Amino acid sequence: MRKQYYFRSSPRGLLAWDVDRLVLLSRGLPVRAVPLSEIRELDTPVFGDDEAPTWRALVAHIQLVDAADLAYPIILAANGDVMDGTTSPCQGAP
Repeated sequence: MRKQYYFRSSPRGLLAWDVDRLVLLSRGLPVRAVPLSEIRELDTPVFGDDEAPTWRALVAHIQLVDAADLAYPIILAANGDVMDGTTSPCQGAP
């Protein structure tokens, strides 16, 4: 699996989290069901504004989805943003 990071802008500047570390730190947290209608990222473009939605990009995205380990729940930030479980273009970039 490729290395992933979660990035978020803040008043302190760009904040970044190593997703592998997030997985380790969240192991003991309770898991709860969240309706898909509450996950805002489902209504955002799959590909970044700078990336053209080519067939090659779509196939690469589907390969990442297919390789996902469903044994791990999706990690959400306190504000509901998906921290792990998307394949956004910012993940994997340092």
